[in-house]
Amino acid sequence: MTRGTRLTVGAALVLSLAALTRQALVRGDHDAARRDPPAALDEVPSAPAAPPEVTRAPDPGAEAPAKAAALDPLGTTLESDDDATKIAAVEAAVRDGRVDDLPLLAGVELAREPASAPTIIHATASLGARGSVVDQRFAAKTLARWLREESRRDGKDAAGNVPNLVEALGDLGGREAVDALSAALDSGALDLSVETLAVQRLAALGDERAQASVARFAERAAAAAADDDFDRELRDEAIAAASGAAARMANQDRRRP
Repeated sequence: MTRGTRLTVGAALVLSLAALTRQALVRGDHDAARRDPPAALDEVPSAPAAPPEVTRAPDPGAEAPAKAAALDPLGTTLESDDDATKIAAVEAAVRDGRVDDLPLLAGVELAREPASAPTIIHATASLGARGSVVDQRFAAKTLARWLREESRRDGKDAAGNVPNLVEALGDLGGREAVDALSAALDSGALDLSVETLAVQRLAALGDERAQASVARFAERAAAAAADDDFDRELRDEAIAAASGAAARMANQDRRRP
């Protein structure tokens, strides 16, 4: 082989190796691109996931004072200076039917409880009605004592307590309640409108033992002075209440064997 021929073969081999190398490089780039495709231009990275919401337990100290106080013993709560607390506690006692709390209510001096007195009055009647005969009598005697005290006391709160006590006795019922309403009717310490209310509650109870007191009230009502239309309206209402009560009690008396 001549020198020129050897040079020609060597150049051809070099060119062949270069071509193979270039093909390998191209193939490698293609494989890499196939393994790791480029990210799309419009692809937006996803936002990080929001942390899970944590549900917190309620703070026991955040409860309203009146609600929390309703869970305390009634004897302790009645000593509170907060009227809302006392009212909530008394209402809770009624709601739970705690008849054993009657002595605690009976120990209250209504003159010192102008705001909570109406709630205490009706709670006493409600618990007394739910209890035994002994509890009912105890409640009636308590309400009767309060009625005597409040009917002799001056003050707007006392004037409001008196009709509440009459209504409570009517709601409670029983022999002692009838006796208390009859005694109040004969005492002359009540206004005509409150006496009329007492007669209406006695009529609802229908106990003929109150007939004499109702009859005396009817006489007083008929003789009452009426200087204006308002007084005449009160008098007419009183006479009508006495007439209705007398008729009902007479019917009850006739039905007795």
